[in-house]
Amino acid sequence: MKNGLLSKMLFGYFAVGVIGFFLVTFLSYRINYNACVNEKADEMYDMAQEISNDTMMSFYNTRNPISQEELDKELKLVAEYTDTRIIILNKDFNVIIDTDKNLGEYNAAFIYDFDPLENGNKIYQIGDFDGYIDKDVVSVKSIINYGFSVRGYVTVHYDKAKLESAANRRNDVSYITYAFVFLLSFIILLIFVLDVYRPIKNVLKATREYEKGNLKHKIPIIDPDDEIGALSTSINYVANEIDEIEDFQRKFIANVSHDFRSPLTSIKGYVEAMKDGVIPVEQQEKYFNIVISETERLEKLTKSMLSLNDMNTRGVHLSIKEFSINDVIKQTIETFEGICKGKNINFDLTFSSKELLVKGDVDKICQVVYNLVDNAIKFSNNDSKIYISAVEKGDKVFVSVKDTGIGIPKEAIPKIWDRFYKSDLSRGKDKKGTGLGLCIVKEIIQAHNSNIDVISTVGVGTEFVFSLPLVNGGQDE
Repeated sequence: MKNGLLSKMLFGYFAVGVIGFFLVTFLSYRINYNACVNEKADEMYDMAQEISNDTMMSFYNTRNPISQEELDKELKLVAEYTDTRIIILNKDFNVIIDTDKNLGEYNAAFIYDFDPLENGNKIYQIGDFDGYIDKDVVSVKSIINYGFSVRGYVTVHYDKAKLESAANRRNDVSYITYAFVFLLSFIILLIFVLDVYRPIKNVLKATREYEKGNLKHKIPIIDPDDEIGALSTSINYVANEIDEIEDFQRKFIANVSHDFRSPLTSIKGYVEAMKDGVIPVEQQEKYFNIVISETERLEKLTKSMLSLNDMNTRGVHLSIKEFSINDVIKQTIETFEGICKGKNINFDLTFSSKELLVKGDVDKICQVVYNLVDNAIKFSNNDSKIYISAVEKGDKVFVSVKDTGIGIPKEAIPKIWDRFYKSDLSRGKDKKGTGLGLCIVKEIIQAHNSNIDVISTVGVGTEFVFSLPLVNGGQDE
């Protein structure tokens, strides 16, 4: 990636580093140099003032004057101690004392361009002191007044090169500080790369894998407590959910195709056989009944699929009202009278009250009871009983549908609510089931803010139990 986040961060880091270096080199040096010059100039000006007000007063004092030789020695000591150069001019700008020269070496010296006021607002000036000094110096001036008249000028000079060296030494501290900050910022950048950029890189890699269809790819979680860790966890969860949905869709299509193919194949085969005269006329009624049975199976499967699709897209719409659960159970088992006679299956009904009024969607609960009874009949043996009860407990009515059939293996119980799921035991027993009935039952019961439980033992039987809110106390039989 040409302009990746890491490249931008590194470019920004080094760009700031270069800018910082130039700022330290030029701006910081200029600040330090000006500070050194101002501090030294203030110190020199105070010294020049002291010389002009004290030392030079003794030189011009007519009562007890000091000699020029004594003045020269005294000022040389001061100049040596302060590492400066002191030059005294008379009022005609002739040099009478120069601490860097011996007496007699400057008697003819004259500062032609000397101007006591040329400093302007500054107390110092930088230069070669009008050509008298052979290098650039920082100079300050002070007027010598004695007897209400100007007698001369005190000038103090300091080597500019020494101030530059002092400024460089100060700037070295700035360089050290800058280097420390640069290193510290690099450590922060490294931490950022490890804690932020690398997780983002992992997320980006995961999205590319998802684009390729590899939804099983997982993002490694570095720190689950921070925002990126939470984001990675959420993405992993979403990817897993999508993967499960796609897996479900594949299984769904496979199951639908299988459950549609079998009856269609049977219908096509029998119809073609009758058309071609392979099946005798006297046996056609039998095969017509088989075809009708297969079409009814297809119709039932289609209705179940449409019902589930409607629940998933719009949710389970409920029309809540009061109704008798006892009546719903009695009416439902009547629809299975023909099937039960053929298998010699009887119903054992138990109601805790003559009339149990509950709240719910009567049509949806009828569908639940129908599917549970239908399921019980399919997996019950011939000459057996199915036990159905409605018992009042507290503010609820618990409805139970129990058979004594083949039962469900323990490991298969969590899967019976999945669409098109059929356990290995049930496949041999139930050739016509859609595998959607229990899924529809669970959706309806959960829409009523209730749960449905199952208890089953292989070879003993299965019991389904769900509850509905009770409207009032039942009437005893």
